[in-house]
Amino acid sequence: MRPSIPEGKEAMYAGLVGRYVDAYNRYTEAHPTQVAVQLLIAIGNAVGRQPHLYVGETRHGLQNNALIVGRTAEARKGDGGNIAIHALAQADELWAANIRDGLSSGEGLIYHVRDEIKKVDKKNGDETVVDPGVPDKRLLVVETEFANVLKNFERQGNTLSVVIRNAWDGKPVLRSMTKNSPTRATGAHISILGHTTPEDLHAYLSSVDAANGLGNRFLFVETDRARHLPLPERVPDAIREQLVGEVTGVLSAAKRVGEMHFSPDAAEVWKRLYPKLTRSRPGLIGGLLARNAAHVRRLSALYALLDGDSLVQVSNLNSALAVWDVCVASVERIFAGRTGNTDADRIDESMIPGTEMTFTEIREQVFSRKITSGRLKSALALLTEMGRYVVFPQETGGRPAQVVRRLTERERAELEGQREKAEKGEKSSYRAHREGFSPFSSFSDQPGEPVP
Repeated sequence: MRPSIPEGKEAMYAGLVGRYVDAYNRYTEAHPTQVAVQLLIAIGNAVGRQPHLYVGETRHGLQNNALIVGRTAEARKGDGGNIAIHALAQADELWAANIRDGLSSGEGLIYHVRDEIKKVDKKNGDETVVDPGVPDKRLLVVETEFANVLKNFERQGNTLSVVIRNAWDGKPVLRSMTKNSPTRATGAHISILGHTTPEDLHAYLSSVDAANGLGNRFLFVETDRARHLPLPERVPDAIREQLVGEVTGVLSAAKRVGEMHFSPDAAEVWKRLYPKLTRSRPGLIGGLLARNAAHVRRLSALYALLDGDSLVQVSNLNSALAVWDVCVASVERIFAGRTGNTDADRIDESMIPGTEMTFTEIREQVFSRKITSGRLKSALALLTEMGRYVVFPQETGGRPAQVVRRLTERERAELEGQREKAEKGEKSSYRAHREGFSPFSSFSDQPGEPVP
């Protein structure tokens, strides 16, 4: 039996999100969690650039990106996207006209939110508008085959990844640095909804560099078909019209909202949550979840806006955290066992829990001596930091051998328990335990360097 996908807590379906999902639920096979997240991404784009938060001097708009991850033709990702956009598109037809697909380059993305382009006559200095540009800077990109986009990132000279990052960051001006592409976009408000499979993500988004550079600017939602509906009916007109009216009200109210803030109570809750939200995690999963605080802030502000409020309340923060819990659980399931380091993954594939190998044995048996000591040290450092392995010296009668042990689940749980006690300031042998292991400095004493 297939394991169940991450489920959203009740707080995720607060207010309009819950009413919208409930209204469509009996008419679709799409899972409620993916419908809810795609709705949040779409509304966050439709409200435009004006509602925003400040973190210090960093401006955060309500635009966001999401990857809906499920098996091809079975997870009903497209159905969920169509439902999320259905009533919203009727509430704002001008916005709906800006929905696009076909991401291939940074220049192409900028083009769809481009500024007016003028040409100056060199003789008399007169300006002529040669391109009126795009007055509405809201752009929702829906990619039902996101693997094609991921492949484009690998093309040499492709600027798509950079532009997507800058768009999520809310850069006031998007431009390409290429000499022959003067197009620029001021005040762009871009969101991306991608549909993909776990296999595609493993193939094209499985390194820490990819996670840090692009992946952590997306919410990940693993999904599956919620039910079997051989002949699903369309939503009755009365239900759809009611939702269109609600969404229209939200979009109209959003035009009057500028800078948003946390209420005093929400600010106190945020202060307590912040250390946990910003705690770093090693490896690929840590890289993909590195912007958790920013995502939760944006989601909480969006839930407040859906409630018609410019102040983020505790309830809005709880809703955002419920969404984020689904995203964390999805990332942990989709990328389970993957470190983001190919050398570390190779070691992991070669050792079962409870087994031990020396540094030299790993170098010779796993890598056929075709790895530098530096790369091997980095891989083992990552595996130990992730709590999967320990490294310790073993007396041999001469120079101590460095032994690498892959921990069992029980050993990992014990080590994690000691770490948590250490973080709480409780008396623990955790620090000494970790310092006693992983003596990587001795690796440099290995004679010779293997062939890269």
